[in-house]
Amino acid sequence: MDRPVNTRRVWEDTPVALSSAHLLSLTIASDEWRRTAACRDTDPDLFFPVGTTGPAIEQIENAKAVCRQCEAQTDCLEFAIATNQDSGIWGGTSEEERRQLRKAQAARQRRTA
Repeated sequence: MDRPVNTRRVWEDTPVALSSAHLLSLTIASDEWRRTAACRDTDPDLFFPVGTTGPAIEQIENAKAVCRQCEAQTDCLEFAIATNQDSGIWGGTSEEERRQLRKAQAARQRRTA
């Protein structure tokens, strides 16, 4: 099955907006995105490299390459942020990239409060 290619890096281009209702739908009601996830048929170990140097650099890039081909990339990233996934590659982002997203989101919320 041919999947649309998502060549943009979602985490860089789009702020992740998570309302309370959206968080609830991601964490409880909707796992639908998982059914179309490109990683579904990929060894899960690929997405959980040990470390961030040496061979792990290539593993991280290989995992992100799977994510870039995935139609569920945005939903996966939103889920990872909403559920505070602090390990592995989710939605094409590393652990550090998600920390940066959460930090930026918290700063936006403080400015608008």
